[in-house]
Amino acid sequence: MKIILFGLCAPMMASAVVTANFTAAENLRFEDDPAFIGNPYDWSGVGRSTSGTFNREWATLLGENYFISAVHYHPTTGETISFAGGNSPSSPVFNYTVAGGFAVPGTDLWIGYTAGAIEPSLKRYSYSTTAANSLSGTGLVGSNLLVSGDNVAGGAGTNADHVVGTNQAESWLESGTNNFTVPGATVQLQSAINFDVLITFENEENDTTNTFTTHESQVQGGDSGGPLFAIVGGDLQLVGIGYAVIPELDGNFIQTDDPDPDESRAASLFSYVGSYESELAATIALVPGAVPEPSALGFLALSVILMKRRR
Repeated sequence: MKIILFGLCAPMMASAVVTANFTAAENLRFEDDPAFIGNPYDWSGVGRSTSGTFNREWATLLGENYFISAVHYHPTTGETISFAGGNSPSSPVFNYTVAGGFAVPGTDLWIGYTAGAIEPSLKRYSYSTTAANSLSGTGLVGSNLLVSGDNVAGGAGTNADHVVGTNQAESWLESGTNNFTVPGATVQLQSAINFDVLITFENEENDTTNTFTTHESQVQGGDSGGPLFAIVGGDLQLVGIGYAVIPELDGNFIQTDDPDPDESRAASLFSYVGSYESELAATIALVPGAVPEPSALGFLALSVILMKRRR
């Protein structure tokens, strides 16, 4: 059976990310509750657009004035991206205009940038540089990953609607192929994908073949470009960027004696960043350096004048 992919870019009717055992205290970043599952980590480098048609594109900071998103759905030139300095609704908010961006060759990854430097106290994330040609090669098997999604159903969310859930990468689509495995079966897409993809499933609590995590999450329409994080060395490390969703996949998710009818589960697909270290570095090298703020330029000019006078 051939499967059609549904991109995570803006749909006709957006849906909220599906998160098992959801509570506002545990899963909403800006509830600023001690129970928030993302509390040990710094989320200030995860932002979203505040303008544009659908008002929800994701932007994850990597450097002084540049961020990562998805080629097929990203903040466009002239749009405003917004970052909050903490998890409190009263945290300082920093807004920037997107000046441009570049597609990372051979991927669905996109590097955007601003003309000026972005607030230095905001978190910049490292990203995986582990090239792989299988899921086991990523080093992520069995690791709980942190998924970001939108909390609003039926419309565009804002930066304040940031949900954090969990899942595990449980399948892999190799660049240039069109098939991947689900428990007890192989899925064939209508066409090949030309970059490596991590796949998570929306497992249920009684599933026995895959691992069900406490806050098992399935991203939805509008979540393209959102970050997928692993925990490495006690810190968030970017391993994937939201790409597409498959609403239903049949597979043997509950292992019982034959004959055993298949169960249906949804899947989320994430562009895997680890295989593209050199491509990312080459693209980042194209980003223009940040232009100093006018006050900084004035200080620099004054310093030069003073130095000349001292001579």
